[in-house]
Amino acid sequence: MTNLYLLVEGRTEELIYQQWLSDLLPQLHRVHNPSDVTNDSYYIFNAAGNRGIISTRTHF
Repeated sequence: MTNLYLLVEGRTEELIYQQWLSDLLPQLHRVHNPSDVTNDSYYIFNAAGNRGIISTRTHF
């Protein structure tokens, strides 16, 4: 059983990862809702160009 959650910055990355996964891991199927991830599936979260979606700095 393999499951993947991917965070990508934009639309191009989403398309590339989707193609790579279909070529390299054809047993995986894509889901469009993270709660739908089950056996052998993957979910791609597209940040729509927001480079700062994950910050390495902590602000108090």
